[in-house]
Amino acid sequence: MEIRRFSETALLITLFFLFIISTLAASDIWSNLASPLVGFAATLVLFRSVKAHGLPRFPWVYLLAFTAVWTFADCCWLVMEHLLGIDPSRVYWLEVLYTLPSLFLMSFSIRYFREHLQKWNGYQLLLDLLTVVSLILIFMWAVIFLRTNLRFNEIDDYILTMVYLFAGFFSLTSMLLIYISNRDGRIHPSFYYLFLGIAISSGNDFYYAYLTLADLYQANTLVDVLYLLPLILFSKASIHARTTFAPTGADDLLVLPQNYGRKKSARLLPFLLLLLLLTKTFSIEAFLAATFIIILHQLLTSYVQTSIRNEYLLKKELYLNEQLEQQVVARSQDLIVANETLSSLAKKDSLTGLFNRRYFIDRLDARLNQMGATSFGVLYLDLNRFKSINDTHGHELGDHVLVEISQRIAAACSPSNSFFRIGGDEFAILTAPGLSKEGIDLLSQQVIEAINFPVELPPYIFHLGVSIGVSLYPDDATTRDLLMKYADMAMYEAKDSHQNSASVRFNSTLREKIERKHSLEIMLGNADFSREFQLYFQPQFRISDHALVGMEALLRWFHPHQGMISPGEFIPVAEETGIILPITEWVIDQAYATIAHARKASSLSIQMGINLSPKVIETADLLASLKQKEMRHCVPPHWIDLEITENSAMSLHATIEGTFDQLKQSGFTISIDDFGTGYSSLSYIRRFGVDRLKIAKELVDHVADDRNSQLIIKAIIMMAKGMNLRTIAEGVEYQDQLDVLKEMGCDEMQGYLWGRPVPFETFKQQYLS
Repeated sequence: MEIRRFSETALLITLFFLFIISTLAASDIWSNLASPLVGFAATLVLFRSVKAHGLPRFPWVYLLAFTAVWTFADCCWLVMEHLLGIDPSRVYWLEVLYTLPSLFLMSFSIRYFREHLQKWNGYQLLLDLLTVVSLILIFMWAVIFLRTNLRFNEIDDYILTMVYLFAGFFSLTSMLLIYISNRDGRIHPSFYYLFLGIAISSGNDFYYAYLTLADLYQANTLVDVLYLLPLILFSKASIHARTTFAPTGADDLLVLPQNYGRKKSARLLPFLLLLLLLTKTFSIEAFLAATFIIILHQLLTSYVQTSIRNEYLLKKELYLNEQLEQQVVARSQDLIVANETLSSLAKKDSLTGLFNRRYFIDRLDARLNQMGATSFGVLYLDLNRFKSINDTHGHELGDHVLVEISQRIAAACSPSNSFFRIGGDEFAILTAPGLSKEGIDLLSQQVIEAINFPVELPPYIFHLGVSIGVSLYPDDATTRDLLMKYADMAMYEAKDSHQNSASVRFNSTLREKIERKHSLEIMLGNADFSREFQLYFQPQFRISDHALVGMEALLRWFHPHQGMISPGEFIPVAEETGIILPITEWVIDQAYATIAHARKASSLSIQMGINLSPKVIETADLLASLKQKEMRHCVPPHWIDLEITENSAMSLHATIEGTFDQLKQSGFTISIDDFGTGYSSLSYIRRFGVDRLKIAKELVDHVADDRNSQLIIKAIIMMAKGMNLRTIAEGVEYQDQLDVLKEMGCDEMQGYLWGRPVPFETFKQQYLS
């Protein structure tokens, strides 16, 4: 590209210098030959710029027409003068042909001017226009009209002279306005070539008009050299324009107009006017008129420029305010979207995508606040055996199980019912308004069936259950807190049923049970152990010789107002509330004191059986507490038999094996209570170092007449003998039961048949004296 630009420029300059040399040598033939060659080269360069390099068709096509017509006129001049022998200066149509380029140049200037018009301030443009026009008219008047007598041989000559004279006037005026109006320095490099070319062409038109009017024109002189120079400059402008041209977009509103500011070159005008006066080009009158116009222009420009600046600042302020408003609107929209997103996140559970507890409460409140709200149900769901999945396989797999179960429950619920995850493995369902009790029971059953189906997550298959609690509005409660509370209570009642899956609807019986439980919690919290609690002792015998081998401490509660309260009623409450810990501490202390007294009062080698809660076993200071009681009451560990139920043994975590090891090493014996009613796994017997199995009363009750009970007890006794363990039957009330047990080889017995639980004083009189 650069090589082509250089070659085109070199060709134009070479041909132009050839023409200059021919003109200086006064060789008409060479001058007339060189002139069309220069025009042809300029036309070719302009054509390549417009056609091949993507310059805008307008206004550059006017310059192409300018060079093409001028070249054609030069060719006609050459043919007429040197081939036909005709004087071209006297051929009228050839003069018309030479006039046409001025019109094309004027069209180019006006079109070029229009393209820049939107970048300027209108008031400053009008002021610049009046000033430029006035100065050019003064120049034309002073240089042309005052120095000639305006003689024309024919009217046609007058018309042609005026055409190219005023064409040059418009062209020069347009380019001067463009030059003056570009005061910010943002002028394309090609403009300088165009401006110089048009200035030379227009000035040459004025000069030619002067020579013509003064009868001084001669062909192939300086005026012809000056006519060819614009062709070179226009071609050079097209080369620059095609290499740096880029379409302009819409002007920025925040950019000042290009005719804002002061043109530094305007400072040269006074010196130029003075030069024209000194060279007598201007008369004193023309000089004063031009000076007045320039001064007036500067004064008015100061005012206009201030207005431009103020208008710009106002537009900028309005634009910035508009932008600020748009940003505020956009930010507001962003905030709305962000709030909606946060609101959605606040309502949704991140794992399952279900609505969460907060949204459940909001929906329940909204339902209750509706005027004339119809009946509906609140269902609480708690997964059974899910905790073991998390503990054994990790929370990640547990999360997959929760997602699968959530999808099943959602599928089981119709769209009119709302489904929520309220935490962990707990869910809630808010039924559709007006759903009947039968419909709620059906919904519960559908949920149970969906959850009971095995969850397959290869390579694992999990079997889960669910406990469902139901409360009804308005039958059970009319407030949010009570509806949630009763549904929760009903759910735990379902869980206490120890079924794989169960659904319990809150009712008056459950309410009474809950109220009783709450009452027991309060009474246990206020109980005076030494006054209200008392230990009863039930004897334990060796079957073979009816010898007393032990005594089991059984707690009794005598409330000052409600009398005796069954252990089966208050022990579970004490377990749940944690009050079992201080109660057990009191029981152990009393049991140690009793066995110490009993061993002193009798020569019998009997043991004291003490029941331990899983919560007590899991405490870190159990062994220290037992040691403390040992030191206080002088009771060696082998006098004490620690009893835990089979279900409790199964629920204890493997990490407490160390506790049992320490107990065994200290000398305590360990018995499993209620054996035969719990889980089928027997590995805990080995892990916990068990010494004795206490066969559950439920099996002993039917041992005399039930074949299955006999087979189970027989298997237990045989297994115990194989593991070198002792067996004791609980709840033996009849002789036939004892006979069967004795025949099976059971070691010991405990029951009403040989001894009921009694206070120690009674026990001592009956069994120790």
